[in-house]
Amino acid sequence: MNETQTILSETCDKLFKEHVTEETLSLVARGEWPSQLWDAIVENGLVEILDPGSGFGGDELFVVAKKLGEHFAPAPLLETIAARSLLHASGIEPPTGALSIMCVDAHDDRLTVEATAGQVKFSGEAARLPWAQFVDHVVVDMPFADEHLIALVPTGDLSIRSGQNLAKEPRDFVQFSDQHTYAVGNVESDALNAKEWGAVARAGAMAGVLSAVLDLCVQYVNDRVQFGRPLGRFQAIQHQLAIAASEVAATEHAAALAYRGLPSSGNRFEVAAAKIRASEAAGKVAQIAHQVHGAIGFTEEYALHHATARLWSWRTEYGTDASWAEELGRAALKDGSEALWPGLTA
Repeated sequence: MNETQTILSETCDKLFKEHVTEETLSLVARGEWPSQLWDAIVENGLVEILDPGSGFGGDELFVVAKKLGEHFAPAPLLETIAARSLLHASGIEPPTGALSIMCVDAHDDRLTVEATAGQVKFSGEAARLPWAQFVDHVVVDMPFADEHLIALVPTGDLSIRSGQNLAKEPRDFVQFSDQHTYAVGNVESDALNAKEWGAVARAGAMAGVLSAVLDLCVQYVNDRVQFGRPLGRFQAIQHQLAIAASEVAATEHAAALAYRGLPSSGNRFEVAAAKIRASEAAGKVAQIAHQVHGAIGFTEEYALHHATARLWSWRTEYGTDASWAEELGRAALKDGSEALWPGLTA
């Protein structure tokens, strides 16, 4: 990391250590808004990190995403950053406050979209929208011809039913009404859409969670004594932790590459690869961590519980590893066999 990134990392560490407490995590699990955490995030300017003129880019955003994951921070920071970037790219002025993002899936028949002459109407339901009950607006991304359309939807127009993921973060069910019409902005087709923004956000945060899990494991096996010596001295434990460490390193590297060039780069290959790598690592590292810790790892009082609940939740959000692998396969088939090796090594 350069000097700027080091300062940013230290700032995030200090902020999250102070405001992400057991009380904060319990507050969110009970369905309440973490106001003190969010106010601190806003005061430190983190939501504007990718705004035009900020001087920051994808490398700095990766630092923030990784630290958010390391500290299990329960806040829609990455969703808000992604939403603001989509709005800026489409020529829509972002509102103040927290935002959520949503990408219309052409294969989902629960939601109908009617787009005409710079306006759009929605009818139907969208499932598991992050933090919808707490934000004032949702940024909706819709594929359309050779571009995608962006709409800013006030949550006051929506009927919202609360829900949670396994980590007890808000994942809400939203009912749209065709009584409301929204203006849309256009984003070029080679720019990342909301699903890809969500995938890269989860990959970066998962890299941070995986790093925290590895640290917990190393600390535990050095402290826990069995048969007269620390668990870390046993070769079987060392072997498992070596596997976990390789998964963590591979995920961090893949995620860092996916963030490089954001927000302007349409690096879809790197985004897909990062989400695949993070989702695969989540299952492997969580399994090793709980085997190493035994029963204590599942207790709510121990940090590993919060970490693996996020890994298990986030690995399926904004696309599973299988769905992203399928997209890469389709892209490879479309480009043809002669383009595969040059594309992988470019």
